[in-house]
Amino acid sequence: MQLISKFKYRPEIDGLRAFAVLAVLFFHVGLGFPGGYIGVDIFFVISGYLITSLIIKEIQEDRFSFYNFYERRIRRIFPASAVMVIVTIIIGWFLLLPSDFIGLGKSVISQTFFSSNFYFWRNTNYFAESAELQPLLHTWSLAIEEQFYMIVPIALWTLFKVITGATRTKLIVILMSTFLASLFLSIYLLPDMNAVTFYLLPTRAWELLTGSIVAVLPAISLLKNRAMREIIAILGILGMVLPCFLYTKDTLFPGLAAIPPCLGAALFIMSSTPYENSVSPFSAKIFTWKPIIFIGLISYSLYLWHWPLVAFSRYWALEEFSTSYKWGIVILSFILGIASWRFVETPFRNKTIANNPKVLFQYAISISALFIICSGLSLTMSGFPGRYSEKVYAFDKTKAEALNKNLISLPIDLAVAKSGEFPVFGKSDPENIDVLVWGDSHARSILPAVIKAASENKKTVSTAWYSSTPLL
Repeated sequence: MQLISKFKYRPEIDGLRAFAVLAVLFFHVGLGFPGGYIGVDIFFVISGYLITSLIIKEIQEDRFSFYNFYERRIRRIFPASAVMVIVTIIIGWFLLLPSDFIGLGKSVISQTFFSSNFYFWRNTNYFAESAELQPLLHTWSLAIEEQFYMIVPIALWTLFKVITGATRTKLIVILMSTFLASLFLSIYLLPDMNAVTFYLLPTRAWELLTGSIVAVLPAISLLKNRAMREIIAILGILGMVLPCFLYTKDTLFPGLAAIPPCLGAALFIMSSTPYENSVSPFSAKIFTWKPIIFIGLISYSLYLWHWPLVAFSRYWALEEFSTSYKWGIVILSFILGIASWRFVETPFRNKTIANNPKVLFQYAISISALFIICSGLSLTMSGFPGRYSEKVYAFDKTKAEALNKNLISLPIDLAVAKSGEFPVFGKSDPENIDVLVWGDSHARSILPAVIKAASENKKTVSTAWYSSTPLL
């Protein structure tokens, strides 16, 4: 049985990419779209659909190769992101204070090892003001997709080649079971462990698997009716559009709130899937307008470049962006995105650059090694403080006391308290605590002095504080 047949380019999916990237872009620059962050979730559904379709089709045709698969992924992802990281490091050298340049180095290392989501999970909250100053924050979503790409090809190949009798029904059951487990985990952990739920693959996998399930579903007779296809397409579009305006940074997300945009993307893809003697919905045809398709084609590079512009601008801004400045970021993002797509993405994907896969892998390994060396130097040299005057460096050292890496600025939430994982300072002997600093933000304010005294007297300090709430 052919599970995937006639898998070919679908322009409306590029149109869907355009909607997703524009939602994210306008959300980040502050041009409306208070819930535009759901564009990332739409990207996840699209990725799950396309990757699953491609892998199954090649396995069915007995031409799937892990080597070829990962070569294509590297060509698609690495060159454009590498150029963006190089430029970000160069700009960071001139704009970032030493402590923040160290943070950039750490994020570059994590991005190199496809683990940005782990780094930002441990170091920041996506919707916090401090996160808006992290030039590589947006790579967390790329890391989730890359981790998905590592697991799914092996799982599908094993199912088809090792475990015999891989029917459509069995595949749907397996995908649905994994989908439900991931969704349940996301809903269950969200109230107490928001950062874990937001950043990590186990609680995000269901979004990618939504696309995977759409890829293997059989043709539904209901979708052969033009009126029903139109209705389902409109419902899908509403599921994606409404959250862009109804959600805000305060919406508990992802969890249940991520279902409408993900389901909307799935319905849109299903309703616009070509069937015999069927006509695409009119609403889907809107997404095939050439300017929309073009934005979809450059969506990856546009996504890569827009955020560093936003982050560096906010890093040095003394006041809120004006409307003209926001549109300036949008325009510059498009200019850089188009240039990246034209001169970096396209030549590598068309193999006019690094035609030989071995050369491609050599490029990737060499540049990755360069990133690790440069970032390691930044950490070793304390962010190269010689770039600034003594007065600026003194300010930066004072500011660094509140960095997340010191754990001073992190209140102890309920999940951490239950686990007993209170931060320890000074002598750092968690088995023998000499001093406990316990209270609210006033307790937080005396921590630097207490920690310094503990270090000088070889004592161990632990802390438990939470701002603006009764002590117990």
